[in-house]
Amino acid sequence: ALLSGSAAIPFLPGNNLLNDLGAAGAFVTLTTTASSFWGSVHFAAADVNSKFPLYTASKSHHQQYMDIGQGPHAADKPYDVPCFGCHSPHSAANRHMVATTVKEGGVTKVTGTKEENDTLCLACHATFGDFSGITTADVQAVADGGSTTAVRAAILSHMIRRANMDVPIDLPNGVGRCTACHMPKTARSAAYTSSFLDADGKQRGDIRSHTMKVVLPNTSVRDVTSTFFNTSAIDNGVAASMPTACSACHKATTTGGTGAGDYEIYGWARSGHADYLDNGVGGYGDRRNRNDNTAEQYNSASNAACVPCHTGEGYVAALAGEAPTAHFIPPTEKNFLNCATCHDSSAPAAKRHVRQIDAVVFPSGLSVTTGGNSKVCFTCHAGRKSKASVDAAVPASGVYDFGDVDPHLLPAAAILYGPQAQGGYEYSGKSYFPLVFHAVPSCAGCHMAAGPSGNRDLGGHSLAMTAGSDRNTTGCTPCHGTVTNFNVLGNDRQGTLTSLRNLLAATLAAKGVLVSDPFVSPYFDNITTAAQLRASYNYKFVSSDPGAHVHNWWYAAQLLYDSANDLDNTVDFPGKADFFR
Repeated sequence: ALLSGSAAIPFLPGNNLLNDLGAAGAFVTLTTTASSFWGSVHFAAADVNSKFPLYTASKSHHQQYMDIGQGPHAADKPYDVPCFGCHSPHSAANRHMVATTVKEGGVTKVTGTKEENDTLCLACHATFGDFSGITTADVQAVADGGSTTAVRAAILSHMIRRANMDVPIDLPNGVGRCTACHMPKTARSAAYTSSFLDADGKQRGDIRSHTMKVVLPNTSVRDVTSTFFNTSAIDNGVAASMPTACSACHKATTTGGTGAGDYEIYGWARSGHADYLDNGVGGYGDRRNRNDNTAEQYNSASNAACVPCHTGEGYVAALAGEAPTAHFIPPTEKNFLNCATCHDSSAPAAKRHVRQIDAVVFPSGLSVTTGGNSKVCFTCHAGRKSKASVDAAVPASGVYDFGDVDPHLLPAAAILYGPQAQGGYEYSGKSYFPLVFHAVPSCAGCHMAAGPSGNRDLGGHSLAMTAGSDRNTTGCTPCHGTVTNFNVLGNDRQGTLTSLRNLLAATLAAKGVLVSDPFVSPYFDNITTAAQLRASYNYKFVSSDPGAHVHNWWYAAQLLYDSANDLDNTVDFPGKADFFR
């Protein structure tokens, strides 16, 4: 019997604790104490069913039931698995009381199962998903002490597809073992000692997480603002030493790792693609003032168009030609772009398993086939609108809605290819410069080049070109020689673009257009003429790419100059001849 209030009430077979949670006189009360969890305290409110607190992983012992409750095997999920599905409560001789026989619906599936050789998990996962190519007979063969090519191939394919881990399987040391990634040791029992350190120096626990979710290293690193990716203002303390699925083998959050994958994981964990509270992938919040409450706004039922670039699964689905579908991703799922977004096990190893795209079509309808592996970047950095969108815009009550033509953020590929993409509003009778030189190294050639002097905060999977006062000029040296900044020709092209933007902003203001300050949505107001709309579009298009002065300075400058000139033919700008105008 379990106590419910002051009375002893029998808890009978077939009863479900899930149905009792939160009710008056409940059998069980779940803790929401912040010190019991790894991860953001603000997530520890309630899930969509108002049953379980939400968090990244358990920090304390005796929370495995809570873990299960927010994972894929919860009692309210299609593939619910009770505790005794994986454990034999009366078999203390087995490590962690792991079940040696797995049954489903009373029917034995596999006998002799172990956690160490993946048979405990594969007994049920065989024939499904990434393991659809293996049978329970294959799993039984492994459980009997043998080995099958099919099982090892399926495990390796899963590793490559989900984490680009094209490495030899080494189950005794955790490489390819299901629990190593899906059940990291995050919780600590009374027997825990601080001497339990993993490869990343984290104080790993002695009890595995039971959410079955891969805890990735971006949840326990600091970003450029010195706040944790997964934190709210009141939770900076707990994430600092949180072990992750990667930290057992990799130096995922500390510098100096020389092991395979260390550099890649370290960089990715700090990238904008990994920051689910950033304004790029995770939501609309400003990275300098991140707001947990708006982190998932873009992924609501009204924003299906955002899914292909703001969710990893949506990106892959879009490449497959599937129509985007809006769906809300709970905060605990921590939406971001991960290994499986850009990598695919079916892609050639010589191409680093990067998804191969034949051609990228820009909003203008023009397409490019060059760029190599960087085409995985072009897809989401092509902008959202084009000249056709601007020309087709219709004012309402004499005022244009800039939201109808907003080119969106970071259209770097469109600026890089210039007139070959026609992402900007190109004026009739004008010629625009295709800077083919920078299209050769493309995105990966510069953004993923190793940082100078081994600076791991630059390049690689961080994609960062700047870190404090440091600059990643590695990609510049083949053509420009040894340089320490991006002003490689000494003519301050970034300053020139800034001057042109200021000129255009002043010209727009003189025409009565209100430019937002700071420059955030809705960006402009009181656009009353087609000329003002054209100029506003180009202003936003160029301003949305902070690297425009490097990607294709000529194209960006020509768009700004022509926009100002279209608004006021008397514009006087030093260097007019430089634009062949």
